[in-house]
Amino acid sequence: MDIKGQFWNDDDSEGDNESEEFLYGVQGSCAADLYRHPQLDADIEAVKEIYSENSVSIREYGTIDDVDIDLHINISFLDEEVSTAWKVLRTEPIVLRLRFSLSQYLDGPEPSIEVFQPSNKEGFGLGLQLKKILGMFTSQQWKHLSNDFLKTQQEKRHSWFKASGTIKKFRAGLSIFSPIPVSGHCKNIPTLEYGFLVQIMKYAEQRIPTLNEYCVVCDEQHVFQNGSMLKPAVCTRELCVFSFYTLGVMSGAAEEVATGAEVVDLLVAMCRAALESPRKSIIFEPYPSVVDPTDPKTLAFNPKKKNYERLQKALDSVMSIREMTQGSYLEIKKQMDKLDPLAHPLLQWIISSNRSHIVKLPLSRWVPH
Repeated sequence: MDIKGQFWNDDDSEGDNESEEFLYGVQGSCAADLYRHPQLDADIEAVKEIYSENSVSIREYGTIDDVDIDLHINISFLDEEVSTAWKVLRTEPIVLRLRFSLSQYLDGPEPSIEVFQPSNKEGFGLGLQLKKILGMFTSQQWKHLSNDFLKTQQEKRHSWFKASGTIKKFRAGLSIFSPIPVSGHCKNIPTLEYGFLVQIMKYAEQRIPTLNEYCVVCDEQHVFQNGSMLKPAVCTRELCVFSFYTLGVMSGAAEEVATGAEVVDLLVAMCRAALESPRKSIIFEPYPSVVDPTDPKTLAFNPKKKNYERLQKALDSVMSIREMTQGSYLEIKKQMDKLDPLAHPLLQWIISSNRSHIVKLPLSRWVPH
């Protein structure tokens, strides 16, 4: 049952037949206002006024005093190349789904958060990164948020407008629709004057354009020597490397090997060429950070203790990706583990450390006409 914005208008007396559960809860209490907090109404209206009616949708669960608020983030500002590398659909909004207490709102438990694109259900890794970021943001804000505190903030906002006025005409000056391009400002906390829902939408808009500049694990800026690259990645800090490997984040490597054999083959070849170069101490950067599969508390390959000979041995055991695709991924991993226990972890690192977007061009692009 999806209860859209119109169900929240006080003067609306009509609804779909499928809203019987919602209406039953209202009749049981004799007043819908007993079920939802008025501050929640105010915040929803602020989203509609600043963005649009279609920017928010609501689903109530009156019997358990819960409500899902779906906030639709427009990402059409992303370049097509970026959206392709990030595996997002730039023509479809990213949805932030927050679940609050219907009657308590900001005085209730911290909301759960889901991030998704309705038509992009497979491989939406960007959603996981954004969910983690917004979860940390919400946890920090929840320490001092309350309905009374927010009401005070909004009363300050209303004092700027006449009784017959509207905030719609001030949209252009709010920079709502223009994501902040300077990465140093993307973590600034937006104002609460327009409510918590607008605040978290604005924060998401600030963060999305520069997600590739921040580690997917610790959310700190990357320490790459040559600046950020196109694709989101884990940083080289040891704690992040351990988390990245031990928490199973590398499961996506199986899909990479299965669907991008030529690209992975190229990455392995470039890694080998750099490692065999007499200038390897200069050009083989970053040096791998690979957790020891026999001892998850230590690094088998450590940038602080470079061992090029052991690295070469493991790389020699990485078979051709074209040969890998002849068997299942689990079979490939099993064969590599027999050759060298560090071969497969090294292959995972080679795949995951690629921060550029490499695609195979159609053969027709290379054949002269």
